[in-house]
Amino acid sequence: MLKEMERLREEWTAIVAHDLRQPLNVIAMSAQALARTAAIEPDTTAARALVRIRGATGRLGRMIRDLYDAARLDARRLTLARAPVELRDLLIEVAARTCGDADRRIRVHVPRSLPPVLADAGRVEQVMENLLANALKYGDPDAAVEVTAEAAEGMVVVSTRNHGPGLAPEQLARLFTRFYRARPEGRAEGIGLGLYIARGLVEAQGGKIWAESGAHDVVFRFSLPIARAGVSA
Repeated sequence: MLKEMERLREEWTAIVAHDLRQPLNVIAMSAQALARTAAIEPDTTAARALVRIRGATGRLGRMIRDLYDAARLDARRLTLARAPVELRDLLIEVAARTCGDADRRIRVHVPRSLPPVLADAGRVEQVMENLLANALKYGDPDAAVEVTAEAAEGMVVVSTRNHGPGLAPEQLARLFTRFYRARPEGRAEGIGLGLYIARGLVEAQGGKIWAESGAHDVVFRFSLPIARAGVSA
């Protein structure tokens, strides 16, 4: 009975996520058409409304993606396209894109000698986008987010550090569970699935993800296996 209920929940989640995509795509395309065809000045009410529409559709799109990915992870149906990935280039690109969206500083300190990892590049980007979004949301707005990476014992470990209030041990223990919010008093964006999905994506690629906290900072780390010559998956 419990297995059947779990199966039905997974199917329901996937169906809801799929069915929400169509009206969202219509809204997004309509907003793009308005932006192209209307002669709108940046400071008009219409222009500001379009910015809000785009922001809202972007957030809703991420929520739908999270629901869909969570359902696939739970059903063990997640597909990966693993190949050697130059992680340094990927981290710099994701950080630059996130900085542009958030107008905040992200400092990337990654050695050029960092070996490639065996991973799905798109899924690694998804993990990094989630970690950086969390760091920017909950960290000190006047402090830069720091991204580092190093190779050790056949793995590359990527770290993101934000300065600001730390987390209690009981919060750290629950960070990667479904629908959990460490700071529910903050801005209510997302549905509490980002870190749960990040854990599933990292573990599916042979790595681990964890968090550490001091009194004035929070660090997320995840590991991925180093790619071996002639090896792919």
